[in-house]
Amino acid sequence: MKNLTANFAILFSVLLLASCLDKNPGKNAAAENTDSSQAESPEAVAESETKVYAPYFEEKEDSYSTLADVSVNSEGVDVYLMPNLYSEVISSVTKGDIVNVIGMAFDENYPEKYWAKIRLSSYPKDLYCGSMGPFGFVDIKKLDLPQGLTPGVVSFSEYVPGEEHHSGHINIEVDRGGKKEVFACYPSKLDGQDFATFVWADDKHGFFYTDMSGTFSWNSQTNEIKHLTYMGSDSESAWSAVSDDNKKFFEDYGTGPGSRCLKIYDMLTNRMIYSGSHLRGLDYHDNAITVVYDLRSWKALDEAVKEKNLPSTDDFFAKLSAEGIELKDYCPVLRYRLNLDTLEESFLDYTVVFDQ
Repeated sequence: MKNLTANFAILFSVLLLASCLDKNPGKNAAAENTDSSQAESPEAVAESETKVYAPYFEEKEDSYSTLADVSVNSEGVDVYLMPNLYSEVISSVTKGDIVNVIGMAFDENYPEKYWAKIRLSSYPKDLYCGSMGPFGFVDIKKLDLPQGLTPGVVSFSEYVPGEEHHSGHINIEVDRGGKKEVFACYPSKLDGQDFATFVWADDKHGFFYTDMSGTFSWNSQTNEIKHLTYMGSDSESAWSAVSDDNKKFFEDYGTGPGSRCLKIYDMLTNRMIYSGSHLRGLDYHDNAITVVYDLRSWKALDEAVKEKNLPSTDDFFAKLSAEGIELKDYCPVLRYRLNLDTLEESFLDYTVVFDQ
């Protein structure tokens, strides 16, 4: 009898324990899953975080130029604003990254050292972008580029006079390690300057990824060509120019007959310092330019005059009426003089631009 009682007690204890376990299946399953995930997690993380490095290089030719995609061969590579180690670090790349090479340059302090101009995906605010995006410089030894590459040097070849309605142009010679090619460029100049400027960059026909790129000056008296800045984009309906002291870079955009977009950059930092509008043909003299505020409606003109406490528009409207100008075809603008040193604006007058 005692043995029967003892056996019954043991059986009851087993059943009670099983009952308790059945009431908490989720807790035990979670514990099992946790143990399993902990066992598999390091391998899964390692597999997802490991970047397999393999040297990569590919030349890519499009309708304009030949650029190159290339792998980075070192960890934590700094990207500099200019091609020298004393310049500002503006971004970074690392081993295994693929970068787009859009030019080459000599080191500004050590001519035997070369840099690759690469397109950036992350960059500081207000950095120059142009038509092809922002850029920075990387030591070419940090990239899997072919051996023996040197920057393509741009020099003057000849001046070709214009015919009938076509303006003249210059032919430049690009020396790519002994292989020389000639290309046409169309310089433009600001009134009063003794030099003209032109762009040789990755949006020009015939450009090659080893070429020095940016905006160059051409002296028509001596035919001397100088590299001024790595900024600059080529466009049929726009232009780039620099100030007399080579401190400010101007870039114009637009195709319309009215006001056109204008951006001004500091040539030491490649940062934008002004964004606004101007009328066709930059009015530049005495270290200042004329900028405009395009108002698009005559009501907006009245509101701007009141807000800025400007002179009355009565004489202005009377002058337009006397000249027979129909306001429906024109847009009013406010003209200001922008001091390039202080970036302060001083009011000039009101005027109109054809808006069709």
